[in-house]
This record gives sequence, structure tokens and C-alpha cells, in this order.
Amino acid sequence: MTSKKKISCFIVFWCLLTAPALLFNSASAQSSGEITLTGTLPLVMYNISVTGVDTSDSTFSWQTNGYANSTVEYGLTSSYGFVSSDVTVVTSHAITLNGLSPNTVYHYQLVSTTPGGESFSSNDSTFQTLALPTPTTYGSGSNGGGGNGYASYGGVVEAPAPFPNLGPLLAPPMGSLNTPTPVPQEQPGASGTQVQPTFGPSTGAGSISGWDVYKLLLIVLAGLLVGGGLVYADWYKRRLV
Repeated sequence: MTSKKKISCFIVFWCLLTAPALLFNSASAQSSGEITLTGTLPLVMYNISVTGVDTSDSTFSWQTNGYANSTVEYGLTSSYGFVSSDVTVVTSHAITLNGLSPNTVYHYQLVSTTPGGESFSSNDSTFQTLALPTPTTYGSGSNGGGGNGYASYGGVVEAPAPFPNLGPLLAPPMGSLNTPTPVPQEQPGASGTQVQPTFGPSTGAGSISGWDVYKLLLIVLAGLLVGGGLVYADWYKRRLV
């Protein structure tokens, strides 16, 4: 009886140890099963943005969860009237509009369509282009004076070019200045009018130039030196006698 009791106790003890392990393995086997879903997700548009807006341009960008083309419908009302499209199927979309009017509010709607014909359209939204820069008028201050009406767009005003360097100004040589010679009074002409004498630069042979005056002075000085030498020689000779 003792041996049978020992065997029974061993069997009970073994069952208590192995039962949790068997239960845990069975639960793990059930939780590791695979689930397969079939079908397609609907086209969705997200990350919509409008950038680069100026007086005449703007850029629209958005993303879709599937490959689709790109279209922007725009106009002055929610009825639009203008369309810009790109038939390339992508997931990241971008279209730039050009030739818009400045300082104008536009309505727009984004549309993407897959090759299978599934389409998604955004809600109607608006954007406004920038206004043209305002010209600045000078001379219209509050000091009581009237403005001069000049306007400017704030451009860069270039400084005037400097005067060219003409070098030192030299006086003409003395010989190039002719002494004005009076023109003799003419006799009355056939019409009986009296011709008045005029003065001006003379180009005739009788004109006296500065060089002629200089030569005349040299001749006078030479004559004085020669005459003085002769007088001194005569005086010295008389002194020796």
C-alpha cells in the first residue's frame, strides 16, 4: 500500500506541474493566428497648403494616400471657372498658378483622381494675392509748401559719374598770342555807308609777336653792351696815356 500511495502522489504532483504549461502553450497558439483583410482604402487628401503667394502667383501643395493626378479649380466665386491640372499620378502634389490679379480674393478647390476613377475633392477655400507697392510721393510735407508731385518706388538712385580728370591747364605759349591790329578805316562804298574800323587778331605780315619783341630787346641789350664796351675801352686807353 505504501508503494501505491507513493505512485499516486507522484502522478498527482506531475499533473499539477504540467497542467499550467499545457494551458499556456494552448493560449499562445491561439493568439498567434494571422488575420487577412481584403479590399482597398478610400482615397484621402491631407497636408494641404498654399505658399508663395505674391501679386500674381501662388503654389498649392497636398498629399494623397494613393497615386492620383492633380487639379486646382479656382476663380472669383465658388463656381470657379479656371482649371490648372497635372496628369502625372503621384502621392505628393504641387501646382503653381500664374497670371493672377493683384490684391484679389480667389476661391479654390483641389481635386485628385486615381487611374481607377476614384476621386477626392477638398472643401472650398479662399486666398488673396498681394497688392502692388504704393508709390512714395516727395515734397508733400506739413511745412506749408506744396508738393512737387514726384513719385518713386523706392529704387536705388545712382550717383552721377565724376567729371573726367583733364590734367593741369597750361597757358598757351607767348608767341601764339597775336597783338590785335587795328584795321584801317575804309572809304565809303558804292552805297555810301561808312565802314567802321574793327580790331582783332592779325594774321598779316606786319603783326608783331611776343617773340619779335623779345628779339628786339636782345638787339637793344647787345647794342648797349657793345657801346658801353667801346666807351670803357676809350676811357681806359686815355687813362694809360
